[in-house]
Amino acid sequence: MIRVAILFVIALLVGCTQKLEQTNVQMDLKTLEQYNQRVKSGDTVAASEKQAYSKDIQSPLNASDNRPNVEPRPKYQQPSVILVPSVGYHYTRWN
Repeated sequence: MIRVAILFVIALLVGCTQKLEQTNVQMDLKTLEQYNQRVKSGDTVAASEKQAYSKDIQSPLNASDNRPNVEPRPKYQQPSVILVPSVGYHYTRWN
């Protein structure tokens, strides 16, 4: 048990003392600004790509469009009978 505790403490110390990796990626602010403008305007896909996509894909109606949303219920539904054993007093008439 002591060995497990010592290993845990060592792992904790090693994990806490390691330096975090620094990323060297620099952001190109002009490109980032252009991208943000395109996102705000909603123009993220080129017009030629939109046309090519719409020609390739046929979008038929869903199967759910061909049937009613609510399925009809039967007019009369038989009640379910639940048989439960019970314990109690029974009063009977003896004649």
